[in-house]
Amino acid sequence: MAALHQRLPEAERVTALSCDRLIHQAEEKQRLQAQAQVVDMEAGAIAQSLGSLQIATVRIISDDLYRDLPDLSGATRADGSLNSVKLAIALVRQPKAALALISGSLQALNVLEKTTYRIFAPDVNLDSSAGI
Repeated sequence: MAALHQRLPEAERVTALSCDRLIHQAEEKQRLQAQAQVVDMEAGAIAQSLGSLQIATVRIISDDLYRDLPDLSGATRADGSLNSVKLAIALVRQPKAALALISGSLQALNVLEKTTYRIFAPDVNLDSSAGI
């Protein structure tokens, strides 16, 4: 944990709530804020599968408390895969929320790429690397 903190000194330790679905309504996100600072769909399941092994996760937040995201609950199959037709329909039906999802995801991917380099390749100069 000390090495991780050294490479990401601005990272904060937060309380997370694990959920098995996308929280897409801003109102619900704001209600959950009383229980946790972030809501996550993956880290809880990973931690549970590892038993008593302590882990640290680095989360890049792609959305805030104040914008709705598209309701994608009908776009996933029972096995967790996406139904691309239903996904497209959900995005078209909620264009403002779809734009928030896409914009937030693209920004988060950019931050994730830089963060990954900082953790695993701290000697790489991010300012001079092509595409970073």
